[in-house]
Amino acid sequence: NQSLRIATIDEYRKTLSKPDAILEENIYTDALAEYMKLGGAPMDAVNLLSESYLGIPSMCNAIAQSVDSIGLDSDATMKRAIRKLLQERFDPQHHDESFMKYYNNDDKKASEWLDVLLEDLEWRQTMYQLLEKYPNSAFINFVVLVSTLYLLNCILFFC
Repeated sequence: NQSLRIATIDEYRKTLSKPDAILEENIYTDALAEYMKLGGAPMDAVNLLSESYLGIPSMCNAIAQSVDSIGLDSDATMKRAIRKLLQERFDPQHHDESFMKYYNNDDKKASEWLDVLLEDLEWRQTMYQLLEKYPNSAFINFVVLVSTLYLLNCILFFC
């Protein structure tokens, strides 16, 4: 796990104020602990975390249950919505920076999501569409390269 590398109490406040910050993996061990070490007030931390809670995962679950209840496939519906949002909001600079951090740290988590993405035809098509729109994105170029190697391997070895 990569720590959050933040220096000032104001930067910790911003981190604790991000939407659903309370759900972040390292929020307690990194941000909250360091905020307190720098003299941050415990009640302020509680307020920042509680006020920034949106409950996005809970909302997604509620939407999925609603979609299922009317007889539609919630998994397919949510994947379509996420792909659409990704295409609309993709920020190549942000993704390239995040990608380089993972790549430089030899983080094995990257391979988990990439394997899922490569196995899904619609996700691969989404990456190809993003490549057309952002041909200089290191992140997208990497995903498309790995996708091509994956498909070639499948052709050669009958996946």
